Amino acid sequence: MTRRAPILALALLLAACVVAPAPGPSPERPLAAPAWAQAYLAEGGQPFVPGTGGRVWLGVISQELGYDEAVFYCRRLPPHGPEGWRVPTVDELRTAPFARYQLPEEPVRLWTASVAAGELYRRWVVDPRTGARELKDVRQDVRLRVLCVTAAVP
Repeated sequence: MTRRAPILALALLLAACVVAPAPGPSPERPLAAPAWAQAYLAEGGQPFVPGTGGRVWLGVISQELGYDEAVFYCRRLPPHGPEGWRVPTVDELRTAPFARYQLPEEPVRLWTASVAAGELYRRWVVDPRTGARELKDVRQDVRLRVLCVTAAVP
């Protein structure tokens, strides 16, 4: 076996491991709103809620999702403004206009994109009623809600 054979084998192995990126929103493939969001809008709900600091919040809080699902959910929303929709940080979520939302009766906790110091897999979650925070490990099967945020249209 020559010295080039291991390098060639590694290159072939890496090429076989390449995965196509997940499809995102595009003009050719618009994203349909989930049925529960369509019902909310049909009942007169606002699609967007203005917030402080030039932020715009989605008019509905999602159903319960895992963290990766929450990130994907926000990214798949049709663009509104120069940035896409995303999971907010813990500081942004503290300024969200929760008085404009009808929260479910059961306890609600919302995902944030904020990572615990030095702990890559733990995210802060926030109770919108009390502002209390706690850490959740995203590797576990934790299902919480998300309130997506974006920047205002200039």
